Amino acid sequence: MDATLINLPTTAARLSIRSMIALLVILLIGGVAAAGGQELASDAASTDIESDSDRYAACASHSGSFGGDIWELSTRHIGCVNGSTSGWLDRIQVSKWSGSDWKSSSITEALYQSTESVVPPRTIVYVHGNWMERDNARERARFIDSHIARRAIEPYRLVMLSWPSEKNAPVIQDIRGNARLADANATIGLELLQALDESPTQVSILGFSLGARTVTGALNLKAMSPNAQKRYRVSLMAPAVDRDWLQPYGKEPFALSTVDSMVNLYNSNDPVLKRFRFIDRDARPIAAGFLGFERLSYTRSTNPLTTNPLIRQYDCGRTIGTTHQERSYYSECSCTIIAIDNLLGK
Repeated sequence: MDATLINLPTTAARLSIRSMIALLVILLIGGVAAAGGQELASDAASTDIESDSDRYAACASHSGSFGGDIWELSTRHIGCVNGSTSGWLDRIQVSKWSGSDWKSSSITEALYQSTESVVPPRTIVYVHGNWMERDNARERARFIDSHIARRAIEPYRLVMLSWPSEKNAPVIQDIRGNARLADANATIGLELLQALDESPTQVSILGFSLGARTVTGALNLKAMSPNAQKRYRVSLMAPAVDRDWLQPYGKEPFALSTVDSMVNLYNSNDPVLKRFRFIDRDARPIAAGFLGFERLSYTRSTNPLTTNPLIRQYDCGRTIGTTHQERSYYSECSCTIIAIDNLLGK
């Protein structure tokens, strides 16, 4: 009888055991490789930052020693804002984060530094995006402050303009209505900037999504007001504004004249801003948060896309993917460091 047939069960058993061992080894190696792949993906993301990649990769783990005071300036109770009137700051509800809860305060205390400060701290004005309840906006301000604090090397203050962006109607109608509210709040943003001009504090501005409409609108109004000498550092994330608005022929042609430096983070995979054209059925605008301002290059390029030296733009689409979530910019887009450093005057 063939010896091979005699030893067949034994051979099969040995092969079975060897196969199981090989499978276990493959699974173990695969698990390590997957973990390594995640680390490589994270490292690769940092190379998206043009020629400054080495600088920002080295600083990515830096922890600043300064946490900012956090203020909330709420216009939620005001309702409709008429751009032809003034005195809005006197009607704003002011609160300050105490470290454990929010305490009622005054606009004077929020906008003017203590006389004990030798060097007034920088003021960072933040305008949140759409569909944010008041408690959510407050939590978001603290979240953003935690990220700014990691990069800060000197004191600063975070002042959030909290506007009535709650969801109150069917999606399209509600977005159009809130877009008009954000535009109207530019008048309040103007008064806020004018009040801050009375202090020697340096001012930076951060806007997300529809909040960016308030930012660019306020800057345009500020440029047309008397004594508009002060320049601001501006960072926008996923701005829900038309990419042509800052052009000489656009809706806000003077806004950049008040800007010292602007960083725009956009997402060419944003599923919300991809449909931005529906916000205005006649104009069918393209969002600067989807393709960037004055696009002159490929959609997914991470290089600066404009001929205007005031603006630096970065596409976060490769790293954050198909989302319009503000938190994703902070947790997944390495270019957010550039936006934060711009706010801090770096």
